[in-house]
Amino acid sequence: AAGRADPVARFHLGNGARLERINWLGNPSPRGISESFGVMVNYLYDPDAIEARHEAYLRDGTVARATAVDQLLAPPSQSWLARRTRSLIAAEG
Repeated sequence: AAGRADPVARFHLGNGARLERINWLGNPSPRGISESFGVMVNYLYDPDAIEARHEAYLRDGTVARATAVDQLLAPPSQSWLARRTRSLIAAEG
């Protein structure tokens, strides 16, 4: 957890938030582009999960993520688009 470079991320994740959404060009200002390539994120605080997420982050750096964020991290062959395309092809065949 100490290795996270962004102080805002450290604050929210360390306080038990979940990384909810990644917003491409959420901050297209010159400063936003310079600091984060224009990317912004949203965090979600779920009162029922805050303590467990806080402890996991402090213990081993676990970052709680929404399913949509995990899908962005999936290998291309496992992405939602790849799965959907395969299912459409299978349905036609």
